[in-house]
Amino acid sequence: MRFAVRDTGIGIAPEEQHKLFQAFSQVDASTTRKHGGTGLGLAICKQLVEMMDGDIGVDSQLGFGSTFWFTATFTKVAAEATAEAIERVASSIPTSPESLTGKRVLVVDDRPINRKIVQHQLAAKGMEVDEADNGIIALNALQAAAEAGKPYDVALLDMKMPKIDGSTLGRLILSEPDWAQTKLVLMTSMHAGDSAQPLLKSGFADYLVKPVKESQLLQSLLKVLGSEVSGSAIANESLGKEGANAEKHNSSSLKILLVEDTPINLKLVRHQVQLLGHQAESAENGQEALDKLAKNDYDIVLMDCQMPVLDGYQATRALRTREGVDRHTVVIGMTAYAMQGDREKCLAAGMDDYLSKPVMVKNLAPVLERWSSVIKPSSHQAKSQSEIPTSIPNFSDHQFSDVVDWVRLKEISEGDPAFQLELVQGFIKEGAMFIAQAKQAVIDKDWVTLANKAHQIKGASSSVAVQAMPEVANQLRHQALLKNPETCTKLIAQLEQILERLKGHIDVSPISGGDLRSTKKPATSGVSAGSAQKEGASAEPGKGTSLNILLVEDTPINLKLVQHQVRLLGHQWESAENGKKALDKLAENDYDIVLMDCQMPIMDGYQATQVLRQREGTTRHTVVIGMTAYAMPGDREKCLEAGMDDYLSKPVMVKELKVMLQRWSFVVKGNLQADRSKSERQTDIRSSSDPVDWAHLQEISGADPAFQLELVKGFVKDGKNFLAEAKRAMAASDWVILANKAHQLKGASASVAVQSMSEVATKLHEQAQANTLKGTPELVDQLEQILEKIQGSVESKELEMRSQASQGNRE
Repeated sequence: MRFAVRDTGIGIAPEEQHKLFQAFSQVDASTTRKHGGTGLGLAICKQLVEMMDGDIGVDSQLGFGSTFWFTATFTKVAAEATAEAIERVASSIPTSPESLTGKRVLVVDDRPINRKIVQHQLAAKGMEVDEADNGIIALNALQAAAEAGKPYDVALLDMKMPKIDGSTLGRLILSEPDWAQTKLVLMTSMHAGDSAQPLLKSGFADYLVKPVKESQLLQSLLKVLGSEVSGSAIANESLGKEGANAEKHNSSSLKILLVEDTPINLKLVRHQVQLLGHQAESAENGQEALDKLAKNDYDIVLMDCQMPVLDGYQATRALRTREGVDRHTVVIGMTAYAMQGDREKCLAAGMDDYLSKPVMVKNLAPVLERWSSVIKPSSHQAKSQSEIPTSIPNFSDHQFSDVVDWVRLKEISEGDPAFQLELVQGFIKEGAMFIAQAKQAVIDKDWVTLANKAHQIKGASSSVAVQAMPEVANQLRHQALLKNPETCTKLIAQLEQILERLKGHIDVSPISGGDLRSTKKPATSGVSAGSAQKEGASAEPGKGTSLNILLVEDTPINLKLVQHQVRLLGHQWESAENGKKALDKLAENDYDIVLMDCQMPIMDGYQATQVLRQREGTTRHTVVIGMTAYAMPGDREKCLEAGMDDYLSKPVMVKELKVMLQRWSFVVKGNLQADRSKSERQTDIRSSSDPVDWAHLQEISGADPAFQLELVKGFVKDGKNFLAEAKRAMAASDWVILANKAHQLKGASASVAVQSMSEVATKLHEQAQANTLKGTPELVDQLEQILEKIQGSVESKELEMRSQASQGNRE
């Protein structure tokens, strides 16, 4: 991870910056006196950062402030089930000759403490371990072992070493035939996804991401040495109880813990969860939930925020503290958003998401679907090469798979092979233009433009799954910010080489012409309402939830991809290429949702959203979803702070976009009851003596009339108990209990679509919090009257249902 701290101070001249990280050094003697500091702090920081396999530096210009930054390596949180399985299998590994005992290992690392830890772990398994603190000593040791007829079985190479790094040392070892039987494992601080394929293809048998756990180290050695303990043992072990559940339920079934103190709300959400095909267990407060979480594993926790004993916020904070970095249980808050800031409280407490109460089954479904994709293994990882479209055989050869990941591109675009080819061809054209502009920016020393072009290349190449290019473009952007022309020129040359390889494979492939070209759909720059609905009908039959979306994106290939995805999902769209143009369009037209790129010239997505929120005030609210590559820590928070409602990681995946749009369409379109104006709603209430909005209840529960009736009957029973307890609390002046019962009445009545009771219960809750009896007896009387009306409504509904059943029998 990269951390940066900016200040608006005096700035530091380039020729002075190298002194900053030396002990007891300042830019000049007056700096200490004027601005504080002895010069020791940054030197200590440098040592700490190096201990975490990171780098530290400063970007500064005299008179314009400074940005101090550092990078550090952290343990990646893995899937808990798999991690536990590795621990269990590794702990049961026998130390017999047929496994690891007697195997010879060379550990190469320039840090003594690292070598000592690994040596201790391996020696405990009966392995013979030698050490080397640099590449030269390692090469000599390998040569001596080969000449003695005792070659090493495995060499563990640290990536970051002076003079000869682990990658270079590996190439030297692999080039020597006498050492061919020695398996190489690289220990690297790089993110696994960034380093995996290049390392394995260059000849390394495996790699380990530091800091390395003993179980991971042993599992890697077992794998490269061909042990009988295979990956399938881990897979079978990690399934455990979830595997048994998968046999009883469908493959996407989740095990959910429902934490809710109000019985009727619990009954409703349990029904919804089961209706969606998931398993459910329950707890009635935060403490009981923590007890259950200590004994059992759950995929998701649906956590009510307001509960006695221990509320949802406190329970979530306690859970996060207990789990630490080793695991992470998804927690979704359920809150009525009655108070401003409740949404922020959910996230601040450590919750992952939130649902508004009463929970609607159609709102719950996309949220569970969204998080199930995070919990369950990625389909992309599970796909085999055989799934590459057979219509593009020339793209699946080994050489070309190094350039474009076609399986990944298919997952991103959900398009046919012709459209995927169209995307790549479009990127080649744009990439050449971006690179030409980048070259000119270096000549002009226009570092801002260069950084922008590097950002565009990174985003566009990610969107079409061009491998290696995003990493090079990211380096180019960083070097542009450092104003390093020599390195920038070299990186641009690398980008050109990748683009030429890509262009060469496209040019020679038969798919560039012939049958597939004739099947290609014509590109469109916009979609009319009619055409969008027609295409949407073919893509999403029977949905009828077409949205009017504004796409704000400055990179043409990214815009083309998202346009295709939006059209595929049956929605209408218009586009703008920067925040300023987006604001102009928003001033002239109404849009349901804005998909807003965060990084753009002229006006970026953050600025545009802030201006939009100021312009709209409290009278309206356009849903804005940020699109960000999360290239810097804090981007997610920046989206929310700017006023965005949600965010998508780039490249945008169609399945994630679908869930996101479905989720927010419920807010935009709403249900018929929620979207009606207050006057229309009041007219309905006055014209109907029924305190229960049965149509709204149908929408909330997604259930048959019999279950709806059962819900309301249950509420009448609970409501009487709540009111009895409220009266006792009033008599005892127990404001806490009174407020709690008012809160329960409010939530439960909303869950069964009881009209007007929620408002009265809210007033009672406010009076209890104010510690006053003034008006509370009258409010309790009103609640009792409403409850009596509900009882009458239930009896009428029962008669109506019996009559309908009797008529049906006669027919």
